[in-house]
Amino acid sequence: MFSTIGFILSIIVAICAITLLITGLFKPNLVLWWVKGKEKNRSVVFKLYIFIISLAICVGLISFSTGVYRNNLQLMFLFLFFICLFIWVIGLIFPKLIFTKGKRLRLKSAILFGISAVLCLSLSILSAPKYNEKEKQQIAAIELKREEAKAKTDEKIEKENMLYNTNILVTREGSWGGFLRDYNVYIDNEKIGEISNDETISYSVPLSEGKHTIYISKGVKSEKIKFEVFEGKTKFSFSCKTKGTIGIDLWKDPDER
Repeated sequence: MFSTIGFILSIIVAICAITLLITGLFKPNLVLWWVKGKEKNRSVVFKLYIFIISLAICVGLISFSTGVYRNNLQLMFLFLFFICLFIWVIGLIFPKLIFTKGKRLRLKSAILFGISAVLCLSLSILSAPKYNEKEKQQIAAIELKREEAKAKTDEKIEKENMLYNTNILVTREGSWGGFLRDYNVYIDNEKIGEISNDETISYSVPLSEGKHTIYISKGVKSEKIKFEVFEGKTKFSFSCKTKGTIGIDLWKDPDER
């Protein structure tokens, strides 16, 4: 950004200084209005504006090299090329929109903006970044890492959003006394079913990959429930009190556990 601004300003300053230098060689009083006495001469004009032009050229070269390295100038000249091309087409169709007076307006517009478009395109090509073989390999390696990181991120997001049909089997642990009656089965605070009698209940629930909490409400303190969760060939089996909770991890591939 700053290299582009510096390059544009240096060009403007150089053009203005060259114009004043040429004018001052013929009329030194006009371009040295702040100088008094005999010092208004061509020698002073030449020294002053040659210094300004040299300084502008140095700043322009530094900005140009920086802009080439950062690929700013190529985009700027390419943008100016399309602007000149657009004005060139407008000038061919409606020449009076470009030049209001004079003869051969269409020809003037075509020559002026045609040359400007060619110049901008040439400068865009010249200001393209120049890389040696080592730098090209480094850039290719960086791009490869970016693509791999993006692919991993997309895969992770897809995996997190994917739902798997998970079978959950709820049974009493042991065969001794008591009934499982009017119990509610929850996953992540969402009710998935209820047990009305002392029986084994099986649920098929779509769950995304990650941790989930399964529990049963109500029950006696000593009562324990056995949970069996099947995800593909993977089986999770655990027991807890009816008011307890347990966290499980579901994975698409059992080998990833």
